[in-house]
Amino acid sequence: DPMLWFHGTPGARQQLPPDTHRQALERGLRIIGVDRPGTGNSSAYLYDVLIEPVRAALPATPDAPLTIIPHGPLFRVSFAGLPSRRGRYLLEDYRLHYAPSAGAFGVAFFAFGALYARHAASFAASPFAR
Repeated sequence: DPMLWFHGTPGARQQLPPDTHRQALERGLRIIGVDRPGTGNSSAYLYDVLIEPVRAALPATPDAPLTIIPHGPLFRVSFAGLPSRRGRYLLEDYRLHYAPSAGAFGVAFFAFGALYARHAASFAASPFAR
């Protein structure tokens, strides 16, 4: 039977007492320690999953602007700190900009809409406009 260990700190999978794995095996348990994104090898994995599939479509010019619009759980990912398998962070290759997703606007509207209904305004802007 698997048992997940979500401690939530960097290196959490290594914070179990030394004898824990042996004791778990004796009881037929398998402990799976999950690090949060940005610790251990998880960042390189996230780069492989989120950036590598679209890498060919990204600007090839060094220091080119790249706007990231995270949605849902990706809102908590530090894209700037994602290392590639070549050992370069995304921030080293691009000038990163972040923008909220449409879902974030929806949450804000429902949370604060009644307070600001008479003074509401919507706008969009490009960080690249001159």
